[in-house]
Amino acid sequence: MQFTRMLLPLFGLGLGLVSAILSAQTTPMPNLIGHWPMDICSTEFDNNIIDVISEHHAIGKIGTAIENEGQYCQSGRLNGNGAHIYIPDAPHLRGAQGALTFWFKVDDLAFTSDAMQGGQYLYSRDSLDKDLGGHLTSWLNNDGSLHLRYQTNAQDYFIHTDDQIIVAGQWYFYAVTWDNVTTKLYINGELIGENAQSTGSQENNPEPMVFGGNARRSSQAETTPDDLRDFFKGNIDDIRWYDGPIGPTGLVELKTAQQYECSACGDDSSRSLVAEYRFSDRSWANPGDIQDSSGNAYHASLSGETRLLTPVNNMSCGTLDIPPNTNQETPDFVDTPIDLEQDVGPEGTISFWFKSNSGWQDERDRTLFDAVQISQETTKDARNKYFYLMLKENGRLQFGYEDSQDRDIRYDSNPFDFPEFTWVHVTITYNYTSKIVQLFLNGVQHTFTIRASDFNQNWERWNGIMPDYGNLALADNRTDYITASSSANGRYDDIRVYNFEQSAEEIKADMAKAEPCAVLYGYQIEHPDQALTCDSAPVTVKACKNEQCSELYEHPVQVSLSPSPNGDPAGQVYEFTGEFTFDLVSRSPGTKDLVFTPMYHAKEDELVNTCENGCAIEFVNAGLQIYADQAPQFSSNEALRRHIFATGHIAGAAMSHIKMRAVRDNNGVCEAIIEGTQPVELGYACHQYDALGQTVKGCKVPFGNLPLNTNATTINATTNMVFDEEAQTHFGDFALPDATNMSLNATLNVDGAVLQSNTLQVEFTPKGIQLSHDVTHNHVAGTPFNFSIIGYGENNIELPSYNPQRLEVYANRVAPTTGTAFGNLTFAQDYIISADPSFNLVIPSTPLYGSDLRFTNGQYEYDGAYFSDAGVVEIYMIDRHTYRSVQSNTLQFGPFIPAYFDVQTVYSPAFTDASSGAFTYVGQPFFFDLGVEPQIEVTAFNALNQIVPNYDGTQWQLNPTGTQVQSQVSYIDQSSSGLNLMLATTPADPTVSGISNHDGKGTITLNNIALQYVKPALPVNAFDSDVDVVLDADFLTDTNGTCYQVNYPNGCSAFTFSNVTGTEQRYGRLYLDNAFGPEDQSLYIPMYAQYFIGNNWTKNIDDNSTNISMAQSLGQITLTSLAGSENDITASYTAIQSTGFLASGQSDPNDLRFPAANIRGGLQVTLSALVGSPAWAEHLNYDWNGDGVINGLDMPSASVNFGLFRGNDRKINIREVLE
Repeated sequence: MQFTRMLLPLFGLGLGLVSAILSAQTTPMPNLIGHWPMDICSTEFDNNIIDVISEHHAIGKIGTAIENEGQYCQSGRLNGNGAHIYIPDAPHLRGAQGALTFWFKVDDLAFTSDAMQGGQYLYSRDSLDKDLGGHLTSWLNNDGSLHLRYQTNAQDYFIHTDDQIIVAGQWYFYAVTWDNVTTKLYINGELIGENAQSTGSQENNPEPMVFGGNARRSSQAETTPDDLRDFFKGNIDDIRWYDGPIGPTGLVELKTAQQYECSACGDDSSRSLVAEYRFSDRSWANPGDIQDSSGNAYHASLSGETRLLTPVNNMSCGTLDIPPNTNQETPDFVDTPIDLEQDVGPEGTISFWFKSNSGWQDERDRTLFDAVQISQETTKDARNKYFYLMLKENGRLQFGYEDSQDRDIRYDSNPFDFPEFTWVHVTITYNYTSKIVQLFLNGVQHTFTIRASDFNQNWERWNGIMPDYGNLALADNRTDYITASSSANGRYDDIRVYNFEQSAEEIKADMAKAEPCAVLYGYQIEHPDQALTCDSAPVTVKACKNEQCSELYEHPVQVSLSPSPNGDPAGQVYEFTGEFTFDLVSRSPGTKDLVFTPMYHAKEDELVNTCENGCAIEFVNAGLQIYADQAPQFSSNEALRRHIFATGHIAGAAMSHIKMRAVRDNNGVCEAIIEGTQPVELGYACHQYDALGQTVKGCKVPFGNLPLNTNATTINATTNMVFDEEAQTHFGDFALPDATNMSLNATLNVDGAVLQSNTLQVEFTPKGIQLSHDVTHNHVAGTPFNFSIIGYGENNIELPSYNPQRLEVYANRVAPTTGTAFGNLTFAQDYIISADPSFNLVIPSTPLYGSDLRFTNGQYEYDGAYFSDAGVVEIYMIDRHTYRSVQSNTLQFGPFIPAYFDVQTVYSPAFTDASSGAFTYVGQPFFFDLGVEPQIEVTAFNALNQIVPNYDGTQWQLNPTGTQVQSQVSYIDQSSSGLNLMLATTPADPTVSGISNHDGKGTITLNNIALQYVKPALPVNAFDSDVDVVLDADFLTDTNGTCYQVNYPNGCSAFTFSNVTGTEQRYGRLYLDNAFGPEDQSLYIPMYAQYFIGNNWTKNIDDNSTNISMAQSLGQITLTSLAGSENDITASYTAIQSTGFLASGQSDPNDLRFPAANIRGGLQVTLSALVGSPAWAEHLNYDWNGDGVINGLDMPSASVNFGLFRGNDRKINIREVLE
C-alpha cells in the first residue's frame, strides 16, 4: 500500500489539538516532543507515519494499514500477523522523566499470534538482555488484564492490574508516566497501578519503540520484523511522547479533548465504490436493466436463463437466480461493463452474497466470477489473461490472476462444507503491488495459500503490472480458458466492486447493509361465491407483505391463472405489482374453480396463499345480486368489481349504498325481472373472534327491523322491499348499530322460481374512537391513572362488540419541545409507546380475531396507565380495518412532574483561609474555597425510581433564591471550640446549572456565603473549622411540591454537607511592645499579631495581611505623657503613623517610629479601636480592660521612653495565665 502524504494539514491539525489541550491545563504540561496522529490516507507505507512535532517519522511495517475508524480521524490498523509501527530511537526520546500516551482498541482478547511470552503486546522498547536498562514493555492478557514491565540493568519491575480492565472492541486512552522515581500506569485518566521502585528512566535505552509486537528477543539497538512475537490485533491512534510526567488532571484533559476537524480517507475520490448491484430492479426486460446503484452507471445485463426471484426470505431484496448450466455455448451470467484494468485497477475488492443450490462439496467445479481476456484462439497463448474465482468440487475456493508478462499466481483456500441454501458473504481483495490476496467469508479472514509452483516460479519475477483483462462477469465463465465450465448454480445478492482493498471492518459494514426489504408473505385471492352468466365475476389477486395483507408487496410478481382472466389464452403468465383485478366470465351456469400458480419465487413452498369461498364461483342464469354502490348499467360491473362479496360500513349508519337487483340472462345481457314491492326473505348472521381465535357467533343488536339473531346460524325473516324499473332496491331502512362482521343474503320467489342471492360480507366499523383519562394537573410521573378507549358509531352510539382490528398508536411529546428524551406512556397492560413522534406502535393482531388488545363490551379500560417522564404528552390511535380506517381524538396528558429528587454532593466543599492564605482569625468572615463551594447534583426520579430526563429546561422548577438560602440553610458548628457560628454575608441567589442536558439532572451551587465565629472576651486555643451545612427540606422542594426524599415515599428530607473544614481558626490580638533608648536616638514601638495556642500567646508569623495603616493626625493614635516623666514631650510628636501590613506577624521599624526627643521623657501610646474603623480592630482587638466585653473601650497600648532606662519599679508582676 502507499500513503498519500498529508504533512502540512496534519501538522496544523496536530498542533491545533495540542494547543487546545495545553490552554486548558491548570498546571504546566510537559513539552510534547513527539506526536504521531496517524491521520494519513493510505496507499503505501514508506516512512510516512508523520511526527508532527519533531519530524521523527515512524514506519508502518508488514501490512500495517490506515483506517478511518480512529479515535481521532484515522488510526493505525495492526492485523496481528506481523503488522507493527516502528519508531526509531532518538536522543530526545531518552529522558529520565517522561510520559507516553496513545489510544488503542483490541479486536479479540483471546487472539494469539507467534506467541512467546503470551498475550498481545501494545508496545515494546526492549531487547534480548537487560543491557544498560530502561527497557519498557506493556501487554494485554486474554482475561482483560493490563501489564507493564520496566527493566534496569539488574532487575525487572512490574505493574499488574486486575482482570477485565480491558474489553474488546472499545477505545482506551493509555498513559505511562515516569519521573526517575516512580512509574505510573493510567487508563482513561485513572491511575490503575504504580511501582515506587521503578524509575522508568529511558536515559540508557537505545532501542526503537515497537507498537504491536514483543521485541524482547531482538538484538541490542536493533529490532527486525523477524525478532517480534506476541502480535497485537486491533487499532492504535494518536501516539504522544512528552519530556516529563503528566498528572491526573492533564491526562483527563487529554482524554476528553474534542476531536479536531479532519477529512476521512474515504473522501478521496481515488478510493471508491466502482459498482453495486442489489437486484432491486422492477423488471429486467431489456439489457442494462440491472441497475448499478453506486451512481457510476455501470449497469449490467443478463445472459442465458438468469432471472430475478421475488423475495421470500432473501438476504437483501431481490435475488439473482443462476440455474445449473454446463453448456459453454449458452452461459448464464451477469454481464457487467466493468473493465477490470481501466475501471478498477491494480488493487481492488469484489464481494457478494452467495447461496448455493447444492452443498459446497456436492458438485463439479463452478465459476463464481470471471474477467478472462481471450486475445488469441489458442488458449495457451501468452496474450490470453485470466482473472477468476472458482468454487472447486472439494469445497475449496481458488483465485487466479496474471501479470502483464504472463506470470501466474493462484491461491487456494482450505475446503469449506457449507450446506445447500446457505447464504455466505464472499469477499476477495487483491493487490498487484504487494501480491497479497485475501479471502473473507462472512467477514472473517481465511487462509489463502499460494500454490508452491507459482511461488517458486513467479513470486520473485512478478512485475506488479496489471494486464488487459476482459469485462467482469459473475456466476459463469465467458470462455473455456482456465475457468470452470459450470455455472455457479445458486443465487447472488448485493454484488460490490471497489478500487481498493477493504478492511475487515469495511467488509462487515457492507454485510450489515443487507437489510431485507419488502418480502413476499403470500397471495390472497378475493372473489364472490356467486355471479351471473350475463355479467362477470370480479376477482382480485393481492401480493401480501404480511399475514393480514394490510400491506401489499411493492415489487413485480408473476402468477398463472386458470380459467384465464378476461378471455385470454390459457397458460399466460401475468405480472403485476401490489394487486391484480380481472373479470372471470362464464356464459353457461355451473361452478368454476380457480386454479392459481405463483411463478419465479425464491421459495414457493414458504408462501402462504389464501382464497375466499374455496376458490369456487357459482355462475347462475338468473338471480339476486347484493352489492355495494350503484352500477351505471347492468352490463357494466365497474362499480361492482370489488363489492359483490364484501364491503365495509359505519356501524349504526343507514345502509343506502348497499343495493340488490333481480336480473336474468337474456343473450348475454342482464335484464330486470321484477318491479314494485316484493316480499324478500333476508338472512343475516354475525360473527366475531375471541382472543384465542375462536369464532363467536351471534349478534348483540338486531339488523334493522329484523328479529335479533343471537344464534350461531343465519336467521331468516321476510320483509317487503321496493324494486324500481331496473329491478333494483336498497337497504336504506336497515342499520346494524354494532362493530361486527355480518353476512347478508336474500331469497326471492319470482313466478314460482326461487332466486338465491350471493352472500355479501359486511364489516361494520366505528365512526370514531374516543380516548379519555383521569390525569390531574401535575400528575406524578410513574403513578397510575385510568385510561379508556371506546369505539362509537353513528349518532355516538356505543358498540358492544367493538374490538380493534389493527390498532396503531401514535404519541408525541408536547412539552418540552426540545431534547432527545421522550418518555414512555404505558396505556394498556403490556403495551408501552415512546413519546418520540418518529416511532409508532402497532399492536399485534391477526386477520381473524383482530388486535391483541381485547375490549370488553366495546371498550377498554386500564387503571394502571402511567407516563415515565416529566412534561406533556399526547396520543391518538388509528384502527385499520379492511375497508376503512378509524381515527381517534388526540388526547393530551399532563403536565407530569417528578415524584422525588435524589441529592448528591458534587464534591466536598471546603473553606478558604481568610488571612494570608494560611488561617482565619476568630471573628473574621471566611468563605468557601473558590471552585469547591457547596454544590449538589439534583436528579429527578419518577415513582418507579427511574430518572425523569425531561425535568429540564422550562420543566425545571427547583430554583432557590438567596432569600431561601438565608432562611432555609443552617450552619452547625461541629468543632470543639464551643463558639457561636453566624452568617456573615447576604447570600446571592444560588447558581442553577446543567439543566439543559435532558438527563433529569441539575446542579445547585451556593454563592457568596461567608461565616464567622463570634469572638468571645476570653481567648480560646486555635482550632480547625468544622461545620455542618444543612439544606432544609423546604430549600429542596420545587414550586410543584416535589422534594428531596431519602426513602420515597416517606416524606421530604433535609440534606447535610457534613464536617466541612479547610481553615484553622486562631483567636488573635494586636499587641504593642514598649520601646526605650537614649534621647538622641529614634525609637519605634513594635506591633505584633498574636494568637492563642497551648494556653499561651505566641506571635502569628503567618500573618502577612493585617492592615495596620493608621495616623495620629486622624485620631487613631493618641499620645499621653507618662506619669513621672522628666519632661512632657507630647508636643514634639504630631505625625506618628503606621502604614501597610504586618509581615510575618509584626510591623516594620518605620511604623510607630518616634524621632529622637533629645531630652528625657516618656509617652504612653494608645491605638483607638473606634476612630476611622481601623482594619485591625475587626478581629484583632482584645478585652484589654478586662470588663468581659470586647468593644471600643479596649485599646492596645505601650510606652516609649527616651533617656537612660532606670529599670522597672520594684513590684511583683503577675504573669497572665489562662486555663
